[in-house]
Amino acid sequence: MNMIRAILLYVMPLAVAVLFLSAVGLAFTGPTNVSGIGSGAISVDSSNNIGIGAAVPLSNARVFVAASSTDAASFAFRVHPASGLPLLIVRNDGGISIGTSTITAGSLTVAGNIYTTGPITGTVNAGNISAGVFDSNGGNGSFAFPSSLGIATSSQVGLPQPLSVYGNGYLSGNLGIGTSTPANLLTIATSSPIFTVAASGNVGIGTANPTQALTMNGGTFLQIPKNPKIAGTVIDNSKLYGANDVFVSGKYAYVTDNDNGNAIYGFAVVDIANPTSPQIVGSISNSNRSFNTPSSVYVAGRYAYVTSQNGISGANFTVIDIANPTSPQIVGSLDDDTNLFNAERTVVSGKYVYVINYNYGANSFYTPGKAAFTVLDVSNPVAPNVVSSIPADPNWKNLSALTIAGKYVYVATGDLDYDPPTNGVIPGFKNIAVIDVSNPASPAIVGAFAEKYLEHIMSIAVSGKYLYFTAFPSGPSALYILDISNPASPQLVTKVYDPALYYARSIFIAGKYLYAANYNADPGRANVAIFDISNPASPRVVGSLDEDVNLRYPLSLFVSGKYAYAIRDGELTVVDISGIDSPAASIGSLVAGTANISGNLDVANNLSVGGGVNAGSGGISSAGPLTAVGNSAANALSALDAIGSAGASLLSVRNDGTIGIGTSTPKAKLQVAGGDLYLESQGSGMVMQETNGGNCRRLLVLNDGTATTSDPFACP
Repeated sequence: MNMIRAILLYVMPLAVAVLFLSAVGLAFTGPTNVSGIGSGAISVDSSNNIGIGAAVPLSNARVFVAASSTDAASFAFRVHPASGLPLLIVRNDGGISIGTSTITAGSLTVAGNIYTTGPITGTVNAGNISAGVFDSNGGNGSFAFPSSLGIATSSQVGLPQPLSVYGNGYLSGNLGIGTSTPANLLTIATSSPIFTVAASGNVGIGTANPTQALTMNGGTFLQIPKNPKIAGTVIDNSKLYGANDVFVSGKYAYVTDNDNGNAIYGFAVVDIANPTSPQIVGSISNSNRSFNTPSSVYVAGRYAYVTSQNGISGANFTVIDIANPTSPQIVGSLDDDTNLFNAERTVVSGKYVYVINYNYGANSFYTPGKAAFTVLDVSNPVAPNVVSSIPADPNWKNLSALTIAGKYVYVATGDLDYDPPTNGVIPGFKNIAVIDVSNPASPAIVGAFAEKYLEHIMSIAVSGKYLYFTAFPSGPSALYILDISNPASPQLVTKVYDPALYYARSIFIAGKYLYAANYNADPGRANVAIFDISNPASPRVVGSLDEDVNLRYPLSLFVSGKYAYAIRDGELTVVDISGIDSPAASIGSLVAGTANISGNLDVANNLSVGGGVNAGSGGISSAGPLTAVGNSAANALSALDAIGSAGASLLSVRNDGTIGIGTSTPKAKLQVAGGDLYLESQGSGMVMQETNGGNCRRLLVLNDGTATTSDPFACP
């Protein structure tokens, strides 16, 4: 503004001089015009208006300057000091400059500051605003942006929100969203606080005063899995050669290796305590063909139970002691090519093991006389024995998957259900069979489900009153959901074809989510998919992982905690499926699909187990009475068994009421085998009731060795 004042100092004397000449009646005239007007350099009209470069002044302008042309190199008006830059320039093209010779056509260019006591209206080019502080002169005003404001961006075009920040932000005070009075560092509210971050760092949901690191005022915590990611992997083409099944218990994963006759390893133990770096810590060599072509593993207590698809040599079923995971030992086995021909899968409940057989053979992939389903008693792990079986038939064979829930075992077949003559289902065919095993000595098929063209069922799972399985007749897989509330008549709820399922080979249910492993290596197709099954009628995909290196052709999947464990030939991969990782928790009520306790479990009140209980080497200790109730009247089954470390029967209480000591097959109400019956107290003996009266007598042995009876007395 100082420059503007200087300009006025030059311009004002000229204006005053002109006005003075007009006032005294003196007029400038052009050389060829009459007095008062002219086309010369300066003209004056009768009203004393002056024109410069114009023949006629403007009637409404005291001084009017007309440019000689529109040439940008010419000037209509210039004011210069004695030396230095020009004070004011008005160029012919409309450009004006103050304090500089740099001019832009049609613009005002000022070299220096601009000071105004009024507002600046119109458009200001933001690119020409220098860095500084708004309101630094102490006006204490407020600033409003009626449109959008972008921060840390080079363009004002396309700002997504009224305030768009393209970088980090810093606030030294509180931030309120939905509230003008935030009481904490961050408050999101409508009528009451929804989300709060206090100065202490505590987070509140539904409360403005969080007292803990996370405080929830009512509501439910819901975590939805998203796309999982690989956490770690272990590769071993020797000990994991042909890996085909995995079972996780505690901090170990147990893997069977389908060696295909290569006599390498059949069983491996992987330490998964550090999910990012799993390590093989134990294994069993199969060089002696102790179990040929293992097909599945199930862990219960201190034992791992392994099935083998072997119909020629070696055991079909093997019991492995895993009390020391670094040195697993085979303690028992069973070679039975009738009841366990090509044993495929197994589940364990208490002292019973349920096995299905993929009993293919030369006769149209069916071998008559072989069992399809077999029940084993493993109360003596050294000598497992067959309790019962259900034979295969042409319409129920090549069983491929099973699971157990309560007193029912659900079994699937991989065969195709199609009858060409009728273009329908095969009469009596059972894609899914429901087997009642409440009496293990006499299992019975009580229900079935069949559908035309249904085949290749490789994995099934039960959650609540629903059964889930996948089938892939020709690549794209379908997820089937059956209502099994009536086991005698399973009903189809829905079947879903989804791109996330492609050759789904293995499924696992944990809580409200179903995890599927897809046997493929196609780019763009998921290897692991996660479904939300909270609404069984409408399952939906919530996450997937396409990883064709470590998860190429996975064969089996097991979920434990926040990780899923997938195996393929030569490799075990740990997949992070997200979850809660907390050192401690106090929970009023907990519902869990699978609970894997790596440490101790302390139950303050009652513990109810729907299936069997398997205890490790520590045994079972009871401060109160221990009751064993038989589940069958069959003589061959026991209500209570005590087995020695070497596998010999110590005590057997059978369901028919007979008791064996040293034998598991008592032939009388009480039978003692392999030892004596010792009565230590003198005067004590064996009390027996008289044959023809209501009294009893005691059988005694006198000092001379003769046997005698006491006087009659009332029976106890």
